[in-house]
Formats: sequence, C-alpha cells, structure tokens
Amino acid sequence: MLSNKRIGELELVMEFEAFEDGFREVSTWIEDVGRKQLKEMTDLDDSLELLLQAQKQFREFDLVASDYCRRGWEMLKKLDKWEDVSSADLHVYGRKRHAYHNQLAEFGASLEGARSRLRDTIRLYEFFDKFLLHERPSRQLETQRDLINKGIWSD
Repeated sequence: MLSNKRIGELELVMEFEAFEDGFREVSTWIEDVGRKQLKEMTDLDDSLELLLQAQKQFREFDLVASDYCRRGWEMLKKLDKWEDVSSADLHVYGRKRHAYHNQLAEFGASLEGARSRLRDTIRLYEFFDKFLLHERPSRQLETQRDLINKGIWSD
C-alpha cells in the first residue's frame, strides 16, 4: 500500500514539473512584459485624442495579456487535485501552485483595473468635451470660471 502511495506522489511531482515547464512562459511574460506594459499604460494622457490612441494600444496589449492569463488558468485548472494533497512531502508543490494562482489573480485584477480606469477616463473626457463644446459660449465661460475658482481648471 505504501509503495502505491509513493508512486502516486511521484506521478504528481512529475505532473507538477511538466506544469511548471509550461507555466514558466506565462509567468515570465507576466513579470517581464505584462507588468511593465501595464504600468506604462496606467499613466493616462490629458487629452481625449491621446486617450483614444492609448485605448487602441491598450486593446492590443489586452488581447495578448488576456490570452496569457487564459492559458495560465487552463494550466492551473489541471492541478485542482493538488487542493487535496495531504502528504507533507508535497506541501511545497501546493504552496508553489498557490503562488502561481495568486500571480495570475493579481495580474488579472490589475489588467481589469487598468481597463476600467481607461474606459472611465475616456467617458469623462468625452463628457467634458461635449459639455464644454456644446454649451452656450457665455455658459461655457461661466463654467470655466467656476472650475478655475474651485481649483479644478487652470488657464
């Protein structure tokens, strides 16, 4: 009975090592490319035109990043059986799996946050552009003066 248990544990270790070989590409991309590009894309520009250009670039990045995340989640899903591993010898693999899970979850949340911030910022700029361009000129000047007086707008 003990030898069957050890054989099962060895099979799990081999499966985990094969997983790590495949997951390494996802993990490396997240750390070396994804996080850096995401950080660069969080510095939003201050005009609608530049924001729309940034949105286009972000969409291209988002497609690639989402694909890496999807692949990572698919690989991790195959290791769900590690949740029930009780052998003390295998706990290190469970901790590694948990760390990979956290890496994907954190990056995915950062990606979603950047996506939402960009979308909301563009909506806000579109609203202000529409508001300031379509208001009566006297109301527009009055609104600008109010914003300047409140410290929200600068000349």
